[in-house]
Amino acid sequence: MPATILVMDDDLLALESLENYLKQAGYDVVTANSAREAIERVREIRCDVALLDMKMPEMDGFQVAAMLRQLQPELRAIIFTGYASLETEARALQLDFYEYLPKSNWYNLLLPTIQRVLAEPEHPQPKRRPAELEQAASQYADEGK
Repeated sequence: MPATILVMDDDLLALESLENYLKQAGYDVVTANSAREAIERVREIRCDVALLDMKMPEMDGFQVAAMLRQLQPELRAIIFTGYASLETEARALQLDFYEYLPKSNWYNLLLPTIQRVLAEPEHPQPKRRPAELEQAASQYADEGK
């Protein structure tokens, strides 16, 4: 059974192009051209991956992803943007999104990114502290600091 991908973009031409590209690659595709529509779709249909345009009129892709994850906690979000910056990439990392993908070269990166996201465990392990940090914390506690 092919994975279902939600694609949200307010640019209708980009939305149609992504839909056709992903369908040709064998995925089931659900589209939304607004945040509200994306939320409605996820209420109706179980999706495996959400490809979310970061810059949307009502709310940004990060806000939409947070709402979608409340509805479907196992949903994997990919933030898709034409306005890539270190700040937004750091924000995506901080919020623990699976991927952050610039629109400038999406054609080459999209399918490998989706495949990688789908191959990861459904519930990734929490990030672990390095062992030396644990040792340092223990040493401080032993010394009464």
